[in-house]
Amino acid sequence: MLDLHLPVMSGLEFMERYGSRLNDMPVILITGRGDPATKARALEAGVIAFIEKPFDDERLVDLIQTALARKSPRETAPPTCH
Repeated sequence: MLDLHLPVMSGLEFMERYGSRLNDMPVILITGRGDPATKARALEAGVIAFIEKPFDDERLVDLIQTALARKSPRETAPPTCH
């Protein structure tokens, strides 16, 4: 989860700059002040959800579960030598 309004770099700036390096890690962007243009930029930058505060706890839990379900499972088996 990232907040849109952070002191040094906004969550949106972070996603635009580093989102492609997150190895498919799902990101939920939260904000107290959102607008349609910012939401569109956030989704284009790769966030899976853009929600405004105050938000319903159940909605947030649903989004987190969705994010975890989208996360690619990593192989856990050790490499084999041939």
